[in-house]
Amino acid sequence: MEKITEPGIYHEPLLSPDGNKVLFTEHQGDGDDQYILDMVRTSKTRLTFDGRRNVSSVFSPDGSQIIFATAKSGAKLELYLKAANGAGSDQLLLGGDETKFPDSWSRDGKYLIYEVDNGAANKFDLFILPMTGDHVPFSYLNSPFQETHAQFSPDGHWIAYCSNEQGRSDVYVQSFPLGGGKWQISLNGGDQPQWRKDGQELYYMAPDRSIMAVKVNTESTFGVGKPTQLFLTNVPFTNMTDDRFSYLPTPDGQRFLVNQLAETNTAQPWYVVLNWANDLK
Repeated sequence: MEKITEPGIYHEPLLSPDGNKVLFTEHQGDGDDQYILDMVRTSKTRLTFDGRRNVSSVFSPDGSQIIFATAKSGAKLELYLKAANGAGSDQLLLGGDETKFPDSWSRDGKYLIYEVDNGAANKFDLFILPMTGDHVPFSYLNSPFQETHAQFSPDGHWIAYCSNEQGRSDVYVQSFPLGGGKWQISLNGGDQPQWRKDGQELYYMAPDRSIMAVKVNTESTFGVGKPTQLFLTNVPFTNMTDDRFSYLPTPDGQRFLVNQLAETNTAQPWYVVLNWANDLK
């Protein structure tokens, strides 16, 4: 296991499409700001500076832009677009009276799936924002339950997400658009779904903070295998009302970046988990 940052209060690290940079939220004082860590040059660039709540960022498919949620216009979180190199000003992408969090930008660049807080206690639904054409949002999942942490599959035909429809957080997959079926991925609770780059494996966080892997088939029809435990972590968040993810698989699924709690305090450095497969033997 290799540590790549000093302890700090970090949230939702996200790898760039080329795998060389990490986009993340850092909490300092009373505010949250967006940063990019260049793992090749070992340099950190700050992207937001207003000291407000700037959270839950996602990369565009080519890595040139980010979308993040911010309260810069008031108490509600709105979606803003920004160049990933920090150049230029922030552009309002989607405002309104409801708090929103971006979850995933489809690899073809056409859609953003995001969460909407409808005002009820811990009640979130999933909506789609077309990134081309008229940019009119439409509902994806709006139910009596809570749906969060949605992730497009690499081919854009499936969406993994979390729901508490059984009284606990579990990971599910449904087709995009809806109508092609629904599958439960986790068996005993789960959150923070992530796809391997080739779309043939899904990862999620189990309630005991283990990283689980599930073989899937995303070709003509969806198929799902049995979850397998990869390794145990000490991440700070595991619930569907917390961070979208506290870990990241590399594109080949052979290494993981984990936002791990430090042993002596509540701050967390990042670790790259190496040779995790040896623990399975």
